[in-house]
Amino acid sequence: MAASRSPRGRGLITFMSALDVTSRTVDLAGLSITEDVEGGQSCLRLCGELDIAEVPELRARVWNACRRDGVAILDLSGIEFIDVAGLSALTALAREARKGHWLLELRHAPPAVRQLARLTGLQELPLAA
Repeated sequence: MAASRSPRGRGLITFMSALDVTSRTVDLAGLSITEDVEGGQSCLRLCGELDIAEVPELRARVWNACRRDGVAILDLSGIEFIDVAGLSALTALAREARKGHWLLELRHAPPAVRQLARLTGLQELPLAA
């Protein structure tokens, strides 16, 4: 097991096991993004607050996943807060996925995320159960 921390407060932690499962976590100010890879399938798990400050890192991580795998799976179950910038970023990524012919799957969206999407008229957001 290996772990390292960067001096700017952003952490990158990597764990490997005999099951070929890799997990990397990037801690931002209000959001933690953990990438779990199991059996070749990558999933980005978001925990905390998805707001304007976290959007650039989220976009970079999603683009890395889609370039590498042709698919980006986001587990939103840990989202405690999302603002319009965060929701707009998810919507923009969904639009880019459709145009770029790659798959974006948004899993386990909490009720607050679903409600904000509904209230803002963003029914096109691909929120899976």
